[in-house]
Amino acid sequence: MTARRQAIVHIGHKKTGTTFIQNQFFAARDDLREAGVIYPFAEPNHSFALSGLFRSGLMDRAPTPRDGYAANREGARAAVDGDLRSVDWHTMVLSAEALTQFMRNELEALQAWLLEHVETIRIVFVVRDPVEWAASVAQQHLKTQGDVDALLHKPETPRWAKIITRCREVFGAQAVTVLEYEQLAAEREQFSARFALAVGLPASVANLVQGRESGANESLSMEAALMLGRFNARVPERLGGRRNPARSGLESRAFAGLPGQKFDLPQNARLVAHAQSRDDVAFVAREFGITRYSY
Repeated sequence: MTARRQAIVHIGHKKTGTTFIQNQFFAARDDLREAGVIYPFAEPNHSFALSGLFRSGLMDRAPTPRDGYAANREGARAAVDGDLRSVDWHTMVLSAEALTQFMRNELEALQAWLLEHVETIRIVFVVRDPVEWAASVAQQHLKTQGDVDALLHKPETPRWAKIITRCREVFGAQAVTVLEYEQLAAEREQFSARFALAVGLPASVANLVQGRESGANESLSMEAALMLGRFNARVPERLGGRRNPARSGLESRAFAGLPGQKFDLPQNARLVAHAQSRDDVAFVAREFGITRYSY
């Protein structure tokens, strides 16, 4: 363990600006190294690497970059360990959506590895208005799935309490920080910079992760989302766990250009999303003093 080194682990809950943060940090990784901040691995999204190295089993049938890490975990660990020892740094930043699904033993394995390199570990989780979050999740699913009625009328539950509690049990309550998406998104181009400042990185580092191409998920109009969802029902994106050869993978980009009303859930689904998120809203209000969502 190296003294005075820290790890900042972003538990990248979907639809909370995670892709934006990952792309900004990845694009600036060379400059970040010069500033003593390391953003490791070969992909912006560390889900592939961390799942391959620390998850108990592979969940997807389709090939992904994770397979390379899982196929030779010892070799992949040795490679990243060597990279971490080859440069002078004070902060490691990790960001992965898959961490929301890590079980306790998998988080403990990640923790043990991190403590070989750092003295302290900080866990960061971003929350977002749960009704708006549910609408954004539904829109995202319509890009690849065809069950339109279910996606519109059965909103997803954020599960903040479950995810955060699991992290607190492994890393300690004091290690977990919760940020509000709405504060970070006040100025979209400043999102990653605001994130960097909020997790304690200096302004000089925050400046390195702003003003680049966002790579954010493209929004769809209501009409475009419904059309794409119905197209997915007729021509599924995947067959047997692999991409359907009848699909190019670029369909969502084509539909993204179609004009129409802003995507939203029907009012009854918004009411359901509100009701089923009450416990999570109460949890972040009680544990972190975040009352923005207690409407």
